[in-house]
Amino acid sequence: MDTTAALTNRQFFYDGLSNTSSRLTSGRDMKVIYRGLYSMFPNGFPEILIFDKLENDVPLMVQPLPNGNRIYYLKNDTDEAILQILSKELRNPTCDVNPKFPYVHHNMSEYRIAEWVVSACYIADTLNIPMNQIVFSSEALFSSCTPNKCILISDRLDSENMLATIAHELRHVWQETHNSEWLKNYKCLESGIDAYVSQMAEVDAEAFCLKLFCMVSGIDYIKIFRHIRYNVDLGEEYQNSILNRMKEIDIILSAKKINILRKYLEYRDVA
Repeated sequence: MDTTAALTNRQFFYDGLSNTSSRLTSGRDMKVIYRGLYSMFPNGFPEILIFDKLENDVPLMVQPLPNGNRIYYLKNDTDEAILQILSKELRNPTCDVNPKFPYVHHNMSEYRIAEWVVSACYIADTLNIPMNQIVFSSEALFSSCTPNKCILISDRLDSENMLATIAHELRHVWQETHNSEWLKNYKCLESGIDAYVSQMAEVDAEAFCLKLFCMVSGIDYIKIFRHIRYNVDLGEEYQNSILNRMKEIDIILSAKKINILRKYLEYRDVA
């Protein structure tokens, strides 16, 4: 990714924050909410975003999307209170839509949203970390952890890269607790692709997501690296650094979790 794309991605997110007085709740653990919604609506549910407060101090706002779906914005509260509000609203919609709420748009189906946020919970369990809020976006050029500890995900990703990218970003959340020194002098893409990919925080996050992907898909590491994650040659030294780190990382996934994650992948020929 070039530096212009990196700046555009970051500016998009800051613009979204500055256009409204509302702020996404930082570090909000969404496991109970995502799993609670999935138990009630296994065929899919809208994107749910939790804010410190909403305009006019309302508990719920709804934004319509061009594809006919909606995004639900809620004022931060207990998991139980939020699930109760959503259960009523999703079964019998009464909240007025607010098309002027300028935050994000995406083209994700409700089924795809549900399957990916729930799969993310399984990965967060594996890392023993909270499940931060996921924000899907059509405007985002790539995916990243945001300043308020949310995970910004481009809706342009195919299923293979969606799984790998969520795992990569959640590994960064893990790093904040276990290897925070890797993040102190973190270099963004604006510093150049070589400086960005070679830093330990990125090597570790990419090694984790590739190892998990290998376990789930059964596809060889080299094929994943060359045909799914990257379409440019980053050099043998970089590939070796990823491979060496993969050997150091332990991932414990039960057969049940592997099968759950595997069903979300759309396989293609990577030979």
